[in-house]
Amino acid sequence: STILTLSLDLDMPFHYKSSLYSNRCLLLGTETNGGNMRALIKVTLLTAMAAFTAQGGEVQPYSEDANTLHLWHLDEPSHPLADSAGSLTLYNWGSAGTLGVGSVADLGTAYESSTTANSDMQSIGDISWTNELMGTDGAFTWDMALRPDEAANSGAGVQMLMLHSGNKMQLKLNYAAAGTLYLQMWDGVNSATLFNKRLDAGLGINTYATNEWFHLAVTYDGTSAGKLYWTKLGDYTGTANELASFSMSDLTLSDATLAFGGNANLGGSGNVFNGAIDEIRISDIARASDAFLVYIPAGTVVSVH
Repeated sequence: STILTLSLDLDMPFHYKSSLYSNRCLLLGTETNGGNMRALIKVTLLTAMAAFTAQGGEVQPYSEDANTLHLWHLDEPSHPLADSAGSLTLYNWGSAGTLGVGSVADLGTAYESSTTANSDMQSIGDISWTNELMGTDGAFTWDMALRPDEAANSGAGVQMLMLHSGNKMQLKLNYAAAGTLYLQMWDGVNSATLFNKRLDAGLGINTYATNEWFHLAVTYDGTSAGKLYWTKLGDYTGTANELASFSMSDLTLSDATLAFGGNANLGGSGNVFNGAIDEIRISDIARASDAFLVYIPAGTVVSVH
């Protein structure tokens, strides 16, 4: 049987929001543009299968929770860039990058790197790898929204997304000379590439494209298992797209500067990311695939068993 408790104003404009829990209870809420809850549907699924059609959806900024170590919304018009979950302020190094550029949906504004000068967002001074970038058990999730502007076949070389400890940990895009694009993570302690996944072919709606917003996440469970997610924002239904799984050993890195979007002021050529970044979050757990910037687009029919 299926038990439904309904209270609806069908003429009311609303945004769709949902939560699906392990006890097979599905909560659907509707709200006015002012944010006041006007209706609630509580669907308790006992033995039946239910289906519903989503009426709207939007990507929302993260709110910090007990497992959020750092969260940068990047909505400031100028640096410094506040950490809403911790105290790790980021700076627009050399003011070469641009703040206040358009982002996706309701994420406010974003940071855009400079393609004519070395630029990045970085901490001032060294930070602790174990205290700032992972949990006490070694687990972590690093995720962000990004809009790449570099053509996949440009052969532009390495562009940094995130790095720490004098390049000992690198999360990067590699626009290879052969005209293909790979997402890579480099473990400089063990001189190992943890994953090397092609983005410009074979991923369906999640295939790399310029001037489109994507969500990127790397998770690690603190023992050996890691996962990589790459998902086009706005085109998926409820969970992030798992691109790869990988194995790694716990890393022991010295304290160092943390940087996003380039390698400015840390040596080398800068390896600046050509594009925009928004909503950077660092967590002390390996988050599940439904814990990211996901929503169900309008008109999507979803079956719940």
